[in-house]
Formats: sequence, structure tokens, C-alpha cells
Amino acid sequence: KSSMFFKATVFFVFFLMITFFISTGTRAEGLNKDFIAGMPKNFPPHFFIDTESSNPTGFGVDVMDAVARRCSITIKYKVFENWKETNQAARDGLIDIIPNQGFTSERKTFMDFTPPYETFRINYYIRATSSSLKSLADIENSKIGVVVTNKARFILEKKGQYNLVKVDSFEDLTWKLIAGDVDCIAMPEPVMDYLMQKSGLQDQIIALGDPLVEIKRGIAVTKGRKELFQLLQSTMDDFILSQDFKNIYTKWY
Repeated sequence: KSSMFFKATVFFVFFLMITFFISTGTRAEGLNKDFIAGMPKNFPPHFFIDTESSNPTGFGVDVMDAVARRCSITIKYKVFENWKETNQAARDGLIDIIPNQGFTSERKTFMDFTPPYETFRINYYIRATSSSLKSLADIENSKIGVVVTNKARFILEKKGQYNLVKVDSFEDLTWKLIAGDVDCIAMPEPVMDYLMQKSGLQDQIIALGDPLVEIKRGIAVTKGRKELFQLLQSTMDDFILSQDFKNIYTKWY
């Protein structure tokens, strides 16, 4: 009897193991391999359209493509006019991923975030020749320029700063500062660095005071894509330490 019981137990355990491996394999094979990543068309150096190829490019695109290769998934990019439309597409479930997105409590209500792979600051910037603005205390009654969909606008409005000049693009914002239409602007440091280098304005614009805020950024996955999120999350720690990531970061920064 004990021998029969032992054999039955072994058979039962073996049956459970086979069932587990079959179901696990089915789930892995059942994971969709094609995903849609949303991006704004003009947020350099993270996202923009290459003028020669007309393809999406930038730091965020290069990182997403490298991570996708590691995960054996395919990414197709859907380009939106601005961040507002990109985030709305995520809320509506029209896209699966935003490859580079700042962490905020509001965004976490409709997206899950991988570990961050970048942290940058939003700074105040003034003309290098400005004589009236010497410290942050001087900007209280000044005209401050912001991009209408950028985080800087909402932070300043929350602080009670309503003397804002709102524009649609970071290029327009930069030239408004140069032209003297605004006294000061608030924008992400990597974007400003990129535009100053591109336009040769390195000696004409300087940062003022301490950063307005520091923002962590990572890959954002639309809520409900649990298996995709777990796949990307499990890949990021190793990727951040890889030579691939170092090469991409050096390319853009």
C-alpha cells in the first residue's frame, strides 16, 4: 500500500509540474510582441523627427529601441503634436508605452513606471546680458515664459505665479527670451542645452538660481499591460549598467 501511495504521489507531483510548465509557456508565447509607443513630435533631445529620414529619433527613442531588442519585442512609434495629446492617448489606451516620461503622482494614475534611467532639472534661464535679474527674488514681477504643455507651467501656477507667457514650443520660447519678449524662461535643462548648442546660443543664455524642480524619468507603460510592464521592469536594471546605455547617453549628452 505504501508503495502504491508513493507512486501515486510521484505521479501527482509530476502532473502538477507538467501543467505548470505548459501554462507558463503558453502565457509567455501569448504575450503580444508588437507594441505602440507614443511620443511628442518636438521634445529634443528626447523626441523629435529626423529631418533627413522623417523618422522618430532622440534619446528616448534610442533607449526604447535598445530595451525592445533585449526583450525581443517590436516597437512602432505614434507621433503626437505635444505632451498633452501623448498623455491623453495613454489615458485612452491608444498606446502601450511612452519611452521617456517624468514621474508624477498624477501620471501614475494611468501609467506604471519602470526604474528611472534619467534625472534632469527644470531651470530658470535669462539672457546673459540681463542687468535687472540677478537672483530668483528679482523674477517675481517679471514676465516668465513657459511651454504651455510643459511641467514648468503647472509648477509655477501652483506656486501662484500667473504672470506667465505661454508658447507652443521650446524653440519659440528660447527665441522669445533672446528677443526680449520675456525676461526669464523655465524649461528642462537637457532641452535648453540641446537648443543652445544647435543654435549657437551658449554664450547668450545662462541659468538663474537653483533648479525649479528635479524630475526622474523612465519608461511608462499604460495601465493594464501587466506582462509588458513586468518584462520591461525586469530588463531595466541590467540595461542601465550596460555599455549600450552608456553609448546612447554619450551620443546625446
